[in-house]
Amino acid sequence: LLGEPPPPVSSLLLIVDLLSYCISQHSYRIKYCILRSNAVEIVLELLERPEKALVGAALRLLKTCLVMKDEFYVRYVLQKNIMERVLE
Repeated sequence: LLGEPPPPVSSLLLIVDLLSYCISQHSYRIKYCILRSNAVEIVLELLERPEKALVGAALRLLKTCLVMKDEFYVRYVLQKNIMERVLE
């Protein structure tokens, strides 16, 4: 919202790490949550932040999705043109 300060970097790091953990440990249930909420796309907005730790956390989340070798995540990344955003 307008006028509110952005969340602290440490909080954002914890949220992204928790989401990465959920992807790796709860692969079946988290898929549809990610699909409904566009969580990966929202996290990848952190690539535009100046804090390098947040950029690294966003890339680790993407790596976690791709390392799962699940067709769902590969299709999701391709449909949303996520790799194009990362390579910019």
